[in-house]
Amino acid sequence: MKLKPIIIEIIVSLFLITSCKFTGLSDGDYVSTGDYTIINQGYLHGTVGANKLKLKNNKIFVHVPDQSIALYNIEDIVFPDLVSDYPVSGDIDFDVDERNVVYLGYSYAGIDVIDFEDYPHYVSTISDVGNPLSITAENSRLYVYDDYDGICVYDVSDPFFPIRLSSLYCHIDTYSFNRMVVDLPYIYILHDFGIVIASIIDDSSPQIVSEINAFACYDLKVSGDYLYVAESNGVTVYNVTNPSVPERRGSLPLPNIALSLDKYYDLVFVACGADGIRMIDVRDPDRLKEVDNFSVNTVATFVIVSNEYIFVADSFFDVQMFEYWKN
Repeated sequence: MKLKPIIIEIIVSLFLITSCKFTGLSDGDYVSTGDYTIINQGYLHGTVGANKLKLKNNKIFVHVPDQSIALYNIEDIVFPDLVSDYPVSGDIDFDVDERNVVYLGYSYAGIDVIDFEDYPHYVSTISDVGNPLSITAENSRLYVYDDYDGICVYDVSDPFFPIRLSSLYCHIDTYSFNRMVVDLPYIYILHDFGIVIASIIDDSSPQIVSEINAFACYDLKVSGDYLYVAESNGVTVYNVTNPSVPERRGSLPLPNIALSLDKYYDLVFVACGADGIRMIDVRDPDRLKEVDNFSVNTVATFVIVSNEYIFVADSFFDVQMFEYWKN
């Protein structure tokens, strides 16, 4: 995942930290007075600077670049338990499949396959990728955005012997690329000038079906017929009933760069860097409404939501866990 917008947020936050007294959030702090009650439930210790989180049942995988992939049991959200971790260095992105097999991409050094099922141990290496910038594992397939070959599809039904099935070159340079999001049967490539939508109905021949012109897209979530996009200036909704002809619907400006988002029922949660988490009511796709927001310790860079819990990666603090309910 590209760090360009995050670096900007870090510079801003360093100024804020050095120009005011900072005490941080304590366990049990109430952090919002809007439509929702939100409580800080604590931290996943040892995860400062995490850039990606992945939930699997009652566990969460945390990626801290150049440090580790850590697995926590969060069945008891107040007392999360570190189950295991795997040291890493020079890594870019990761994902984990339904078997708890982790795929860890390295800068210009391929992808390591790590089995976390019983204890973390090396399985194999995918070496025929040049620079894996983004990785998604789903349904015995591994989808990789490679700096050289574009979208690459692998059969990983046998993690010991991954097989490349196809690739599709995309005209996006490294500096412009932000993230790849897979929502089968489509793949979305986010970059500084919009979104490329590719069809993956046939693993052997992915095809580009459309492009959305937009400015600096960093994350998206597909839910039903709608595409929710985190952009440099806010959140925009598209109707993708027909992904070949996406239709722009409503948008909502936000006070800072929207770096990451997740959707749960009628709410979209947006990580807005130094401006914390914004909660957007999306029941009417043409009229998005911010219903609440809350602060994190410094810079919110990644957010995922499960049931009534919100997990936030922070540039300068451990991953924070929040509980919320409607007032």
